[in-house]
Amino acid sequence: MRTPFKTSVFFLILFLLNSISAQMMKRIEIPEGTPVFNFPELGAVIIEQDSVVKVLFAPPAEMRPKANKNADVQDDDVILFANGKRIRNLKIFEEIVAVTKVDSVVQLGLKRGDNRFMTSVKKVNPADLPKRRMMMRRGDDDSRPLPGLQALIKNVDGKPVVSEVFEMEGMPKPEVQKDDKITHLNGDAVTSFDGLFTAFKKLDVGSTVKIDFDRAGEKKSVSFEKPEMKMRRMRTQ
Repeated sequence: MRTPFKTSVFFLILFLLNSISAQMMKRIEIPEGTPVFNFPELGAVIIEQDSVVKVLFAPPAEMRPKANKNADVQDDDVILFANGKRIRNLKIFEEIVAVTKVDSVVQLGLKRGDNRFMTSVKKVNPADLPKRRMMMRRGDDDSRPLPGLQALIKNVDGKPVVSEVFEMEGMPKPEVQKDDKITHLNGDAVTSFDGLFTAFKKLDVGSTVKIDFDRAGEKKSVSFEKPEMKMRRMRTQ
């Protein structure tokens, strides 16, 4: 998936590991017109800038397909060659990945600092890829994910309101809906958008989380186990 963006964008990348929900959020700011490619064999984000194709984000080993767990690819690696072909732009790289057959490899010629080296990435059957979802938002969108709720939360007059929900294979169907207003966290009143995330952050991974919310005047609640959350922010020039 190659997508040009007009302003800064953040990626929300969700993974499901060993039947336990784990989430990773990256906020990535990129200039207007930057092409972006989701490299599913690694779960990596590849971009093209100033005629250079590079890895903007490579997930940790435990969040990659098993076949490529140990592939030597890191953030900021420059992709010089793929299967013997010079990578002059992102479209060339995307086409090489597309035509590579399942169980064959994409041989990458990479540059990391002053070092140049080769590494292999195996083409994986889509059915064997980790369950994950990538979402993209404009940089002026202040929505944040609440891990385990399968929703983005926006700030509406200082209060937390569900802005979007998302379904993901292997996870229960979300119980919240767009425009639900969050009122309580584990029985304590939620008085502000920032207060919700501050209180949520203090909860232990694996603990039970109860969210009370208002849906058009009707009081509802949902409970879930707090998943592991990893968050990083990076900016491109």
